[in-house]
Amino acid sequence: MVRPSLLVIGADAELKAVTVSELANRDIELLWATDLASARKLMAEIRPNAALLDYESIGIDALEFIAELAAMSPTIPALTVLTRDDLQIKVEAARQGTRVLLQKPVHSADLGESIDRIFSQESALLARVLVMSHIPEILKHAKNAIESDRVRVSTLDDPMRFWETLEDQSPNLLVLDVDMPQFSGLDLCRVIRVDNRWNWIPVILITSKTDVATIHNIFASGADDFVPRRFTAAEMSERVWNRLERNYFNKSTFESDMLTGLTTRRQSNKTLSQFLKIAERQRQPFTFCILDLDHFKSVNDEFGHAAGDMVLQRFGKMLSRSLRSEDVVSRWGGEEFVVGMYGVARDAGAERLERLLESWRGEGFKSPSGSDFATTFSAGIAEFPQDGAGLQQLYRAADEALYAAKMTGRNRVRTAGTSAEAMPDLPTVALFDLDDASATILRSCFKQFGILTKVVAHEEVSRLRSESFTAAVVPIHKDVNIISTLSGGNVRSKLVLYGIYEKPDQIGRFPLMLSGAFSLPVDRPQVIRAIRTTFLLLKKELRRHVRIPIVTRALVEVNGVKGVALTQEVSAGGMSLHFEQPVHSRDEIKIAIVPPGQALVTIQGSISWVRKDNKVFGVCFALGDGGREQLETWIHSYLDGQLSVAAGT
Repeated sequence: MVRPSLLVIGADAELKAVTVSELANRDIELLWATDLASARKLMAEIRPNAALLDYESIGIDALEFIAELAAMSPTIPALTVLTRDDLQIKVEAARQGTRVLLQKPVHSADLGESIDRIFSQESALLARVLVMSHIPEILKHAKNAIESDRVRVSTLDDPMRFWETLEDQSPNLLVLDVDMPQFSGLDLCRVIRVDNRWNWIPVILITSKTDVATIHNIFASGADDFVPRRFTAAEMSERVWNRLERNYFNKSTFESDMLTGLTTRRQSNKTLSQFLKIAERQRQPFTFCILDLDHFKSVNDEFGHAAGDMVLQRFGKMLSRSLRSEDVVSRWGGEEFVVGMYGVARDAGAERLERLLESWRGEGFKSPSGSDFATTFSAGIAEFPQDGAGLQQLYRAADEALYAAKMTGRNRVRTAGTSAEAMPDLPTVALFDLDDASATILRSCFKQFGILTKVVAHEEVSRLRSESFTAAVVPIHKDVNIISTLSGGNVRSKLVLYGIYEKPDQIGRFPLMLSGAFSLPVDRPQVIRAIRTTFLLLKKELRRHVRIPIVTRALVEVNGVKGVALTQEVSAGGMSLHFEQPVHSRDEIKIAIVPPGQALVTIQGSISWVRKDNKVFGVCFALGDGGREQLETWIHSYLDGQLSVAAGT
């Protein structure tokens, strides 16, 4: 892929320094020219994507050059830097076609934002225009005037199909004939302006009348502009492009993330919802993914926020570069990114993200102080309609999978649903038959304590008996006899139970003691207090997954092959090791290690995952193993502060 380029003309030393500093972390090539003559000579060989002009250095001839850039096809956008706050010069520069005016001294943030806007527009503005009229000659003339290599035009002659076509094509601009049968262009424009999904679309009306009353009605309906029915091609093209560019700049301030260039959560929500409708109508899969950079806070804390911004920026570019152009790629805030893949099943989406993760592991970074570092990400994936029928349900399922990825060590991709890798040891709370608002608050509260949650619908009640849940939150306001559903008629329950109620007397009729009860609407502090009170009941389960970094020798035997391995992390439920001989998942293994300050411990288990040429692997300990119990005792002693990792090493 060819790098975009910026031609800088006549820049003084200060402007050069600001430009170089601001673009250091952007993948933009800088071309330098001292004057217009050298700029024209350079442009004869290389066509830049944009030009930055220092007006004070170049002088009045800069205006003629700006006009030349604007007249080129396609246009080369110009950014003009002024030394004096001269209104006449500003007006002339705008008349000649400059896209941005900056005032010295130029602040790096202003320059960066302006360049981002210019380059994101030039690379992304491929617009869709819908023209509607019942007259074929108007449709043909308008299409010929508007369509280009960057604008796609579709036409419609039946007003009754307007809304269906609008939702299918999602145009960026509408051209509507005022004088149509059934519904006029004025009627349709009014409908557009009162619909929250579409009221942002620019509308240009074609009218056969241009009297004062008609023009008043056109703008009163909410139209942005109008052209007479006997329009020229140049007139139509200019009005369409003016509206497209203005609308793009206005929307980009809140629809594009300035740091990464990706769409924001607000804009991607619309696009994802549209894809879900198409997937449902066409009976196609749709995969929703959440990606989260691992330990990102520590990057900011250790290397500074400039290094953090560099990581975010490069991660956004990698996603844009590596995924399909039709995929929805968005930054939803902080270090959280979302990807939507239409027509892609969950497992295929997981394979794509696994390849992305492998590539991202190899990305190296250098902090402002010169330190080298690298990062990883974790991802959760859900598929429509298996894991959720709507965007909120898909997000919840993918977020649960993401949280599970983090709980099992980060730096990995996990999928939602029954096909996901089993996690029998993770303490998990079932949110049974709850409304979305309550489930969202509860998930956030339990996550604070490192507890995984899974939403279980009423028709999925069998999961509560078949899956190894530690606790459940149940809506006793719906049915105080819900315990019968949970336990198959047995009044006793092995689950730690929390109840949600509307009236206090509902609690009194519930047959079991509750560990916590939350009134509707769910109050977050109340939930936190209840979880903290019952945390000791869950603490033993949670401790099984606390990973302690220990590097020590271990004697291993895999498929009859004996050797020495190095431990990397140890927990009461498993460990990770490095072995010189390649191994495979599900191989049976015997491990003998000496924990710091302890006697020899021998454990049997099976290999649960392998990485790095099958030489780094994880082990889940078999249940009922004496060595495992011995190691678990040591882990609890260490976590209680009675031991040190360094002891005995």
